[in-house]
Amino acid sequence: MMNTPTLFTSFFFLLFAFITINLPSSLSLSSSNNAELVQYKDGGNISPMDFVYILPAKIGPKGGGITLGNTKNSTCPAAVVLDNCAAMNGLVLGFTMQQDENLNVSTNSPVYIEFLDLPVDCTFDLRWVVVDDFPHPWIGIGSSDDDDDHPSKIIDGDFIIQRYQRGYKIVFCPKSNNNATAGACKSIGIHKDKHGLRNLILTDKDLFPFVFVNAH
Repeated sequence: MMNTPTLFTSFFFLLFAFITINLPSSLSLSSSNNAELVQYKDGGNISPMDFVYILPAKIGPKGGGITLGNTKNSTCPAAVVLDNCAAMNGLVLGFTMQQDENLNVSTNSPVYIEFLDLPVDCTFDLRWVVVDDFPHPWIGIGSSDDDDDHPSKIIDGDFIIQRYQRGYKIVFCPKSNNNATAGACKSIGIHKDKHGLRNLILTDKDLFPFVFVNAH
């Protein structure tokens, strides 16, 4: 007959194996890379393709929400910028996880970021990309089919949301087919150009801590 300690050990082992095998994919993801669900400033998880504003974590002279601005090579607003007016929320964005578009948005995992509308009649892809130009790599929208001026300069890689200070930051990790080493991630910061645009760029300084606000 099996003694009591051995019986309890076997029971807990089987229970642990059952729970591990049957964990939902979102919980398995969280345990494997310290992911946590991304939340709005006022609470609540961000669901796939919610209507979201991205605002500075600290409201002040550095500007308002995320919007679009014109680049020197385009008549359509293709550069992701910070609105110069602190009172403006910017344009509405949506997020979907690359792993599964039905999952709630989480940190430390690749995510698609895109504008849900354009303020003008342009045919750009609305998803965020990184362009190796500027002289700093900058955040824009589009694809290699949208702009004849820099299709080969779009860097293939992943955007990832991470906890930072009292809010979040976004980092970009190039893939191995780029000149940069895979995994050499850089954070998104702000660069104010000579025309007054507050461009979102890849940088190791002047990081952009931000919060999410429900646009509904």
